[in-house]
Amino acid sequence: MNLFKTTSILIFFVFVALNTSNFRVSGFLKPVGRNAYKKLRTNFDQGNLLFKGMIHSEKLTFNHESEIRATRFAQFEELTNRTDGISQRSATDASSIFHTTPINFLDITAGMEINTRLPPIIIIHGMFGSSKNFAGWGKGLYSVLSQPRRILSIDLPNHGKSGWKESMTYDGLAADISEFMSSQGIPTAVFVGHSLGGKVACAVALTQPEKIAGLVVLDIAPVCYTLEKDPQWKDVVTWLLALNALPLSTVTNRAHADSLLAPVIPNESKRAFCLSALQPDPTTKQLKWQLNIRALVNNLDTLAAFDLPQSPESAYGSQLSYNGDALFVAGGKSRFLRSSHLSTIAALFPRYALTSVREAGHWLHVEAAEQTQALIKAYLER
Repeated sequence: MNLFKTTSILIFFVFVALNTSNFRVSGFLKPVGRNAYKKLRTNFDQGNLLFKGMIHSEKLTFNHESEIRATRFAQFEELTNRTDGISQRSATDASSIFHTTPINFLDITAGMEINTRLPPIIIIHGMFGSSKNFAGWGKGLYSVLSQPRRILSIDLPNHGKSGWKESMTYDGLAADISEFMSSQGIPTAVFVGHSLGGKVACAVALTQPEKIAGLVVLDIAPVCYTLEKDPQWKDVVTWLLALNALPLSTVTNRAHADSLLAPVIPNESKRAFCLSALQPDPTTKQLKWQLNIRALVNNLDTLAAFDLPQSPESAYGSQLSYNGDALFVAGGKSRFLRSSHLSTIAALFPRYALTSVREAGHWLHVEAAEQTQALIKAYLER
């Protein structure tokens, strides 16, 4: 590595030295107890649907911050679900250590000029989402890059048009992504993951670092979230249980579903986001979820945690870490990425950088699309 490149990386990244000689992922981040979720589900069964998240005032200390102009969140579906001109495909199934699940994806840059010598960008959405959520955003990212890259947006298993599976461990989801890459002839890629997708991207980096050419994590940390300490995670759980409780056999249309959800999810835009996965069956016209809600509910404790197992067949070793450059971007108004998470991030990703988009919340790619794209451009072209 020449002196100029080394100096550039040093300017952009903060290197954090921690004594992690005894650090083990297994057992360090405890999964959420099932009793907490059982209690919350009981509240739903009994009709006690009054859950309200609280936004705290704690601030992260970042290396640098980006001012943003927030867009209207009410435009969520319009901004995120544009797929005109985008090629949609599905990867083939295969088995290795895990029984992997077929992955559906959008080729955002299909038919566009790309530099085939550069690793492509793979975007991974969050819970309740799909590949369509980043279609318009991905086109915007393509337009600002100095060197055009191929950009793909995938459907996570149990989301969109990807296959369904009962288990949703992070190493299993990472294996799904790895098999998808192999099926598409992609040896390495830059990962951009939001929320749940950010955790999955972290899992790929930690378990299969040879497949990672870059890592950008949007408003999430590779830590365990709890109902007691993380109000925004409690909101997510509340939404999921509300969707699971919808009586689809008697729901006539999405407007009807929207009215039923309104007491539990009072924010209209967030209801619209959740209901974007409720679509009519092409044959029967009956409304059905493009989400495997049962599997998501059954795996809530696993998804809340980040406990990559140390087992002989996984062969990950006793101490996981990704030694490449990793960028974590927080929404300034969100509580999903906090200063208390920094020690864990530093242990797993010693070459990390943190930045904040001040006026954005959790959906910073919607509320601050241009600013988020600019940060990723700076990361890729550092």
